[in-house]
Amino acid sequence: RLRRPFKEAGPWLRPLLATPALRPLAEGWLLPGAGPRTAPRPCPNRRR
Repeated sequence: RLRRPFKEAGPWLRPLLATPALRPLAEGWLLPGAGPRTAPRPCPNRRR
């Protein structure tokens, strides 16, 4: 049984799930081979 927010999102979410993968959009966000044990990089915009 789906929870209510998922049922309500169904009409607009269904077309998004049917689209092909957006690899160019994911580049820069996802790093191939970087697993959960990889230490995160520091934020370049963070002031020290």
